[in-house]
Amino acid sequence: VLDLPLTLSGRGVSTKPFDVDEPIILQVGTMENKNIPNLAKALHGLRCRLRIVGHLSTEQISVLEQNQINYTSVAELTDEQVWDEFDAADIVTFCSLYEGFGLPIIEAQSLGKPVVTSDRSPMTDTAGSDGALFADPTDPTAIRAAVDRLIANADLLHALREAGLQNIARFAPA
Repeated sequence: VLDLPLTLSGRGVSTKPFDVDEPIILQVGTMENKNIPNLAKALHGLRCRLRIVGHLSTEQISVLEQNQINYTSVAELTDEQVWDEFDAADIVTFCSLYEGFGLPIIEAQSLGKPVVTSDRSPMTDTAGSDGALFADPTDPTAIRAAVDRLIANADLLHALREAGLQNIARFAPA
């Protein structure tokens, strides 16, 4: 998503307080593999705001509306604007069905954002063994359980932030 190396984001760790009452959940990407339908089903009935980066298809809009998701979407952002989206989020979801790497995971971790991602490679490799909560991307119930755990458990939230920050060191330029 971003061309900026993590060390050049100019951001450091986000200081935004976590909104337990109505967290902002960021989803980066809208291609079919990004799994918007299962994310929408997972978030059905959860008091949250879903922020999506990317152009939504008519099908995706339909499933978001069917599941009564409070969402907004933006597209064609500059790198700096994408970093702003990460910074404003409380949770980053990346429950893709398949990926080549999973850059949004380490982008989120670089700002200290907790991540819910797929329990599949390469997301598990990219996030590190304890740097994210992992869920079966084909199971909306599993995705929802991971999001619920984050919202309800401040200790887990803190642990994921710390583990994520440690994980991104693996990707720093030599």
